[in-house]
Amino acid sequence: MKIKLALLILSSTSYINAQIYTPNGVIQGTSGNNNVGIGTTDAPAHRLSIQGGHGDSRILLHSTGGGSNINQADLVLWASEPGLTYSGVGIGNNIHNFTTVNGGLNLLNPARGGSYIRLLDNYITFNIISSSSMQKQALSINTEGNLGIGIDNATSKLEILGSSQAGYEIGTLKLKSSSANQFMYFGYDDQFSAGYIQSVKPGTDQQNILIAPIGGNVGIGTKSPDSRLAVNGTIHSKEVKVDMNGWSDFVFKKDYNLPTLQEVEKYINEKGHLENIHGINLGEMNAKLLQKIEELTLYMIEMKKENEQMKKQNNLIKTENDLIKKNQIDLEKQIKNFVKD
Repeated sequence: MKIKLALLILSSTSYINAQIYTPNGVIQGTSGNNNVGIGTTDAPAHRLSIQGGHGDSRILLHSTGGGSNINQADLVLWASEPGLTYSGVGIGNNIHNFTTVNGGLNLLNPARGGSYIRLLDNYITFNIISSSSMQKQALSINTEGNLGIGIDNATSKLEILGSSQAGYEIGTLKLKSSSANQFMYFGYDDQFSAGYIQSVKPGTDQQNILIAPIGGNVGIGTKSPDSRLAVNGTIHSKEVKVDMNGWSDFVFKKDYNLPTLQEVEKYINEKGHLENIHGINLGEMNAKLLQKIEELTLYMIEMKKENEQMKKQNNLIKTENDLIKKNQIDLEKQIKNFVKD
């Protein structure tokens, strides 16, 4: 039994020695504190301590097999050397912590892309690398708890930086229906320097709400709002309320110069419309229409006064006529009596 156990230990040691490599080809002795150290000069302070430079302090988990290299997985954990431009601690798939000439990271297998998480002093980043070594930071979180998509250090709880496409910042924030091929964009338009909300359904016209940063104008169905609210289309509303600033009640003031009906008639004959009525500005037009209504009110008041005067005159004439008629009857009676006598 003892012979069998010794043979088992020797065979196990032989197998381990065939799988473990050290720089000098020798595994160093015990640490004295039951901790394991790789590359350490002193006794390791932790259960597993690894020391080395920027390029040789990595832990690599590499899978092998008969499948394609495209489906291979390589997990790398590294800590960057102090003072290097590409600093921090990282964990990723198929990623070296060696930087390229352009400042990116090398791929263990250039035929594949990779991804990694980078842990820095003030923020965490989630990064993607394509098989052509094009690197893109997808996500970052800073010490304020701000989440940045496509941006290093977000200044708000959610900040999104998209890539320009045909003048729009496509890829900012997209909400898509799960039951229909419809979606909405919330973003910033480079071409018109304005924020926008865009509703999209393939095969139909895109509907935009544009918010201009200068002046705060809002456009619906238009990309160039020239007023606080510009709508390219029909507005259906139960009610529109217009402030009474500059309203038309000045018509009722004593010093208002009310044109005569003859002057109004002359102006209409010459111009084809009422005076001071131009265009269809809603607020201004309502004010002008009210002005004309109030002028008509004054005309009606004046006409009522004239009618009252005419009624009085008519009553006076009627009284006089009745008196004349009575006198005429009396006179006729007197004449008849005179003739009889």
